[in-house]
Amino acid sequence: MPVIRDIPLKLDYNDEVLRRQGVGEPSKVRPEIKKVITELLDEVEKEGLLEPAVAYEYYPITAMDSDHISLEGGKAIEGPLLPAIFPEAKE
Repeated sequence: MPVIRDIPLKLDYNDEVLRRQGVGEPSKVRPEIKKVITELLDEVEKEGLLEPAVAYEYYPITAMDSDHISLEGGKAIEGPLLPAIFPEAKE
């Protein structure tokens, strides 16, 4: 199975990250908390604690409709996005 490594990843403190973690109003986060978050993200990057990778396989497509792709071997992908973007895909 092919694996792609060395994917660049930079984690930064921003309001969107806080919103996704359920912080209702990011502007109300105390400065000392922002500082701790920034330091932690810097440490994660410095120490190489995240090593993103993607493993993938190719499967021939046996059938496709607007929200379902059937793959060889009985596997399937559900949802409308891939059929809409790649309607002529063969694998």
